[in-house]
Amino acid sequence: MYKSTKDKRTANYLNLILLKHKGYRQVEIADILNLDENTICTWVNKFETSETIEQYLKFNYQPYLGKLSYHHLGKIANMVENDTFLTTKPIISEIKKRFGVEYSSSGITKLLNRLGFSHKQKVALPSKLDEQKQADFVAQYEEISANLGENSAIFFMDAVHPQHNTQTLKAWLRKGKPSYILTNSGRNRLNINGLYNPKTHEVIVTYHETINAQAVIKTLEKLKVAHADSEAIYVFADNAKYYVSSVLKEYLARNPQIKLIHLPPYSPNLNFIERLWKYLRREVINPNYYEKFEQFSRAIEHFFDNIQLKTAEIAQFIGNKFRLFHLQ
Repeated sequence: MYKSTKDKRTANYLNLILLKHKGYRQVEIADILNLDENTICTWVNKFETSETIEQYLKFNYQPYLGKLSYHHLGKIANMVENDTFLTTKPIISEIKKRFGVEYSSSGITKLLNRLGFSHKQKVALPSKLDEQKQADFVAQYEEISANLGENSAIFFMDAVHPQHNTQTLKAWLRKGKPSYILTNSGRNRLNINGLYNPKTHEVIVTYHETINAQAVIKTLEKLKVAHADSEAIYVFADNAKYYVSSVLKEYLARNPQIKLIHLPPYSPNLNFIERLWKYLRREVINPNYYEKFEQFSRAIEHFFDNIQLKTAEIAQFIGNKFRLFHLQ
């Protein structure tokens, strides 16, 4: 049986009896089979008390299901999936009411983790997004990207308005010991228009009193200088009024190498540079306190002036895949 079986565990339990019969001590058998000595002792005793070899090899292990059956666990999973529970307290109450089983706060947390749930923030999703238009845009982008010439480039453009006002964020902190960060009530903000190349991770930014068509043109002029030899520069932007203004259209008519393509409405998830702004907030804005607006401004400018030092990290943070959402 040992020579013919293909199941490793069955072979081990047959082999340990053969080794025992040959006079090996249990500690030696444990070492040979890489099992603990208690396991060897248990199976030797089982062999001695079994009436047949089939009874000896019967594995009686039953997985621990917790306090509820698989059927009940499925109902709980559906309940949590289809309803919104902000805390574990109403889940505990609902389980007790439906199944007569009571969980502690830590117990229900472990159960939910085991069922594949975690306590996390919901993603804000524009209710008016058009799934088909988003899919069409992705197909268009992929076609342009796949056929991009050597003297061509792709950029995503957007404006951001970081405000001089510290925000808190999650961090690894010692339990039971509060941690604080100073805040201010500043309302001053920077107005930045930027471009991000998802292939080379090049970043171009300009600073303005306000973002309007002239500010966008200033950004595109800086892009032209950086890519003076490019025959085609594809720029993807949303539908903000300064990106669709007649002033900008006239500028683009005079600069046909810049090909402005608009994202579908309500589609910030398709603009790679949005993730760069998120990285800026995480690294520079949220974790630090800047007493004066000038300090705040210099920190952001220093970030962009030295952004090439962060290329690898930014590339990993932003990625190269679009995040598509489904309303149903």
